[in-house]
Amino acid sequence: MFKKSRGDSMGRKTEKQLHSGGDYCIWNPENSREESMRVVRNYIDYYQQRSDLYKHAYFTLSVIKYGALAAIPVFEAVPGMNGHPWIVVAASSICILIDSVIHLFSMKEKWILYRRSNSKLMSEQRQYAASCGKYHALDEEGRYDLFVQSVEEIYSSEALEWCETVSRAAPAPAVNNGHENS
Repeated sequence: MFKKSRGDSMGRKTEKQLHSGGDYCIWNPENSREESMRVVRNYIDYYQQRSDLYKHAYFTLSVIKYGALAAIPVFEAVPGMNGHPWIVVAASSICILIDSVIHLFSMKEKWILYRRSNSKLMSEQRQYAASCGKYHALDEEGRYDLFVQSVEEIYSSEALEWCETVSRAAPAPAVNNGHENS
């Protein structure tokens, strides 16, 4: 799988990890083409795993939230439950908590972001391998250079979008009469 190595027994990065980024190998001009393709495959796998994680978390929590919301009128309608307002309060609180978690972790946005990045990388990889699209009329060196440039643009774009998504989800600081609370 896609695990990050911890380095030596003391948790320090080894010399190889410092230069290659460890198992999360970053693009390095000294890498062979095979090594570069391995890096791209690792990113494709990583984006797929993250997309799946956020998709499943988003749908699971949403189903629980909507189930709790749907149960509220049922609790009110069932004879004998009317005298227990704590059930409605608990169901409502669960819904608020779940909605907050979904928003705080930007689950839907991250699912879509990781899926989009995964699709872009897979498309780029297929076009490069088949010498089609923008790679059609280029020699092997030109194809590889364009591939590296295109993949780097995808990485950069994903990183920027991720930062924007996280900053939008971060709670705003509390304000009291125009002054931040400390």
